[in-house]
Amino acid sequence: MSTDYIDRLHKHIAQHEKNLNVPPGDTAKTDKTPTAGSFGSFGSSTRVHIRKKHVLEPLPVTCEWLEAQGCRSVLPLDVAHIKRHLPVGTAARNRVLLSYVDTWLQAAKAEPAPHRKNNAGRKEANIAIREGRLALEVGRDKP
Repeated sequence: MSTDYIDRLHKHIAQHEKNLNVPPGDTAKTDKTPTAGSFGSFGSSTRVHIRKKHVLEPLPVTCEWLEAQGCRSVLPLDVAHIKRHLPVGTAARNRVLLSYVDTWLQAAKAEPAPHRKNNAGRKEANIAIREGRLALEVGRDKP
């Protein structure tokens, strides 16, 4: 995995947390309900740590979004192909999609002829997602 892929994933997660207006990690909240030690004393407050569940939103699979990520000349057929081969879970889906973009960019960069870069990136990324190589790469990232 390239560092670009990991940076984009962290950037996406940070943007998602910003959109939810939730600081990363635990958030502290004062709870006015009595606890076992303060039962019978009204108004006693205890500090309770609440972990908010972060729900990832799926990344959009559109020509515009892919082109914004650096994939040039994306066709509607490419978008349909990607949607057909994406996994079901949102987190896995997002990782495979970012891995698709990373594969496209690496293959385009490796092509020496400038007029062949877009097609080389498209071909390699579409083959990789069809063969399930991107899903396998994502599976290796898990701790």
